Order: sequence, then C-alpha cells, then structure tokens
Amino acid sequence: MNCSLQECVENLFLCLCSSLMLKENQDNFIKLEGFELMMRCLQEQKYASRCVFNTVNYAITKHMEGCEKFVDCGGLKYIFPVLVGKGLKKYHKRKSSQREQRSSEQISISIISQLCAQLFQSANLDYKARITLKLVEQGFEKLFACCDLFDKYFKVLEKTENAIEKSRQRLLIEGDREAFEEYNDEDFVYIQVSTICLYFVSILFIYFLLFFTIAFRWWVVCFATTLHDHQFCLYCGASMSRSY
Repeated sequence: MNCSLQECVENLFLCLCSSLMLKENQDNFIKLEGFELMMRCLQEQKYASRCVFNTVNYAITKHMEGCEKFVDCGGLKYIFPVLVGKGLKKYHKRKSSQREQRSSEQISISIISQLCAQLFQSANLDYKARITLKLVEQGFEKLFACCDLFDKYFKVLEKTENAIEKSRQRLLIEGDREAFEEYNDEDFVYIQVSTICLYFVSILFIYFLLFFTIAFRWWVVCFATTLHDHQFCLYCGASMSRSY
C-alpha cells in the first residue's frame, strides 16, 4: 500500500472517530454492524487494522451497549495482547517506533478502562465474568502489565515536570519571555497527554483490583458451599452406618 492510500485510510478512520463522538452515531454504529467490520479488519490484519482500536475507543466511550457488543464480537482477544505489548501478530514482527508503542498503550488502556467501568454496571453477569477471566489468566499477566505501565508513566510525568521547572527557571533568568511562553505551551500538551494516560492507568488498576476482589469472593463462596456439601454427605454417611 502506497503512502497516499495509507493517508486516505487514516483520514477515513479519523472522520469515523469524529462522528462517533455523538451517542446517536454510536447507536447507529452498532445497528450497522460496525463492530463486526472492525473485528474483520483485525482478523485480516491489513493496514486498516492499525486504525481499528482508535475507532473502537470512540465507539464504546460512555456507551454500555457498545462495550457489550465489543465483547460479544470477540474483541477481548485482540485488545488484551496490546496491553501486555504483544499487539497484532503481523505487525509485531516489525519493530515499532516509540511513538507507535506509546500510542498503542494509551489506546488499549482507554478501551479496557471503559470496558471495566461500563460493564461493571451491566445487569448481565456474563460480561463481568468474561473480563474477570481475562484479567486473571496466565498468572495475572494483565495486572502485572498494568502495574508496569503505571510505574512507567508516573516516572515519565515526574521527569518531564522536573525538566519543565528547570527550563522555566533558566528562561526567566535569561529574560527570554517569548521563548518561555512557547516552551511552556509545547510541554503543557505533553504533560496533559501523560496525565490523561496516568489517569486511565489508575482507573484500570482500581478496576482490576475490584474485579479481582469480586472473583476472589466468588471463589470463597463456591469453596465454602462445596465444603459444606461435603461435610453434609459425610454426616449422612455416618448416620446411615450407625443405623445399620
């Protein structure tokens, strides 16, 4: 695919993302089988698959039905590998730039945090169970990845804030007010993005712990019920033996 065609595809997806900022368009996206089309793009792993996750992010933001549809279409098996740094198989072989990696991380964090926030309020317990199983599988790999991302972006934010403060002091001493304002504006955008990503990771971390707590309580209840039934059977067996 040449560069002009790649740019055209990206622009089309950006227009779609802009339209999905309206709830009415989010509803139409579900009715017109938009999620099924996104999953097909991911399955084929063409160039358009690189733009799918950003579109999904807009389609499910503050939209419970969209989150449910995404899970029903099998989207969990595509988004969680991105969180742990695996991504799509075809593009995983190609060494991605630091900018692409950071963008993939931020989108995956946003999508999963939306899924946790919205599906936790769903009346259908099946969605909670499916996400919980994804979070705890493979030795809590996803939870550990979330902790690593939290630590990573916290250090980036802290380092950037210190660098900006030093630059402010230097520019104020030099008296270059114009350069000070320009530098401040550029880095304010960077800090804003880092803060948003840290915010999403924080929410994701909280909901991971919340889902883990729910899963643990469910396991304790099941274990207690099984133990109670086992003791009851032993009691019945002992009573029958005494009667004979």
